[in-house]
Amino acid sequence: MTVLYRIFLQLYLFAIRMAALRNEKARKWLRGKKSSWQELVDFDAFGGSLWVHCSSLGEFEQGRPLIEKLKIAYPHLPLVLTFFSPSGYDVRKNYPLADRVIHLPLDAPGNAEKLVSLIKPRLALFIKYDFWYYYFRELSSRGVPLLLVSAVFRPSQPFFRVYGGLHRKMLRYVRHFFVQDQNSGQLLQSLGYSNFTVIPDTRIDRVFEIAQTVKEFPEIEKWTGGEAVLIGGSTYQMEEEMILRLLEEKVWTGKVIIAPHHTGQKNLGKVESLFKGVVVRYSRLNQEPDTGQRILLIDNVGMLSSLYKIAAVAFIGGGFGYSIHNILEPAAFGLPILFGPNHHRFHEATTLIKTGGAFEVKTYQGVREKILFLKTEENRKAAGEAALNFIIKNRGGTEQVMSFIRQQIEL
Repeated sequence: MTVLYRIFLQLYLFAIRMAALRNEKARKWLRGKKSSWQELVDFDAFGGSLWVHCSSLGEFEQGRPLIEKLKIAYPHLPLVLTFFSPSGYDVRKNYPLADRVIHLPLDAPGNAEKLVSLIKPRLALFIKYDFWYYYFRELSSRGVPLLLVSAVFRPSQPFFRVYGGLHRKMLRYVRHFFVQDQNSGQLLQSLGYSNFTVIPDTRIDRVFEIAQTVKEFPEIEKWTGGEAVLIGGSTYQMEEEMILRLLEEKVWTGKVIIAPHHTGQKNLGKVESLFKGVVVRYSRLNQEPDTGQRILLIDNVGMLSSLYKIAAVAFIGGGFGYSIHNILEPAAFGLPILFGPNHHRFHEATTLIKTGGAFEVKTYQGVREKILFLKTEENRKAAGEAALNFIIKNRGGTEQVMSFIRQQIEL
């Protein structure tokens, strides 16, 4: 079983190397793995450390509330933050609460032994995804508590398939599972595991905190002129084209803020061409004359979470592609939320739809109908309150994990 796993990893590495001949992201991945050991040359873990692993940026946002509390509770223990994805690493490589931020070296017996020996973790937190057999085994062999946090299990995963023997073996090395829903817990029980706790997504604590300490953008509020704002968050071309039709057909008559998922110059240019004549970039908002632009294009990263305060309705991107992006942030501001049909991997999406705080839309006609519905203040207010209530009722997951961590570290 492990032989096949190691063959898979070698084939994966070979595929990345081939892709790196043409793909910059693959080249970054290879460079990152190579630089990991250099980052740990002078790392002092004499008294042990705390290890938090995130696959990418989304998982980091789930783990961030825990990292912040860990640094308060255990300031004497250095914290090592690892990423599998180069995109997560690139954005958070200078994260101030981590003593080291590195790419996780590819799973292998030697790499696992070397990394764990260097950082000497007192505790390891793996956030949501990423199951690595040799790292899990090495932690277990040294008696290091391994916690899986904000996990979601589905019947389609290898753990619950005939061929998933090695994946099931990985689960044995986990000290405790913190899962997001009862279905995940039931699936673990079907394999004989009772060492789990169902908790709310730890990201909810983070987005609620953001909503309480939001940045102000008076120049944007002035630009809105007091009109209702539809915000497109992390949008792709599909959502942007639908927003254009809403404006052309005068279904939405207020202002629009678009924060595209890709903020490179090429994509920003495409968005400008789509909304030609009625769009202004945020970076040029105070430089160009006001000619009645209806659309503000956000051409940077980091503003979106604060902009929801200005909006009346949120249309979140990704649901017409692989999967939706962050819908918890607009919910924390009490916004009704629209998104495409590819959302079923996210417990919060299903729950928000059931409670009336969010709406699945499959076609432009569906978007049109929901926007018309939400133009009525009473409907918009009711949906927004349902979204905010979901956030308020599901706070506290971070503290539940911290309570367990205190017991483990004090053992």
